[in-house]
Amino acid sequence: MYIIGIIFFLFILLGILIIAILLCKTSEYKFEEHTNPWEASYYCFTIIGTIGTLSAVIVALAKERIMNWIFSPSLEITPIDENVIASFSGQGGTTPDTYDYNIRITNRGTLAAIGCKANISEVRYKKSKNQGKLKTVANCKKQPLRWLAKDVDLLVDIPAELMLFQITNPNQLGTPQATSLQVKPKIEINGCQLPTKKDGQGYWIIDYYINSKNGSVTRFQLTIDWEGVWNDNQEEMQDSITVELKKL
Repeated sequence: MYIIGIIFFLFILLGILIIAILLCKTSEYKFEEHTNPWEASYYCFTIIGTIGTLSAVIVALAKERIMNWIFSPSLEITPIDENVIASFSGQGGTTPDTYDYNIRITNRGTLAAIGCKANISEVRYKKSKNQGKLKTVANCKKQPLRWLAKDVDLLVDIPAELMLFQITNPNQLGTPQATSLQVKPKIEINGCQLPTKKDGQGYWIIDYYINSKNGSVTRFQLTIDWEGVWNDNQEEMQDSITVELKKL
């Protein structure tokens, strides 16, 4: 970003010089009728000076915006994996406790992003991708996403991970008297609490935004299409769910 700003500024200076030269050549001042070279030089440099002064005034008035454009955070959102990844409790078990979907947030700007918070702006849902109409989930109790801390500082080129959703093993949800056949797997979206009838099989489109104290808002969207089933095998589980991440 810093290099781009310098190049942009040099192009402005070059443009000013070209305009001044063209004005000198196309003006009504006829050099062949005024043979005094000092007078001709004075005329050209007066034009250049005037344009330079005007440019300096414009830059001074827009200094803050220019500096914010050159020196500012710029967040890049990428998936850590294209699909959900098995997560284990660390007890040496072979059966996943959850399947998680995580993203990587990297600051590609020139300044650290201070006090970042991730939020959900809208959740839309329908039972199946090919049936029905998407409707906004109005009662999902939205709150800032659980992250590294309440406010996260993102240093330049040092990525941070954020979990967007997870699907919980039905064995983790059941009671000692219930079996896994009686309890269905459940999807949990970080940043909102889905109603019971909308936390199983379904198709979701979720809009997110990340804001910071010194940068512009970064928006992205997540699409989830899940058949509502659980499988201990990661590859087979991934066959039952499709996830798409895109920046808005």
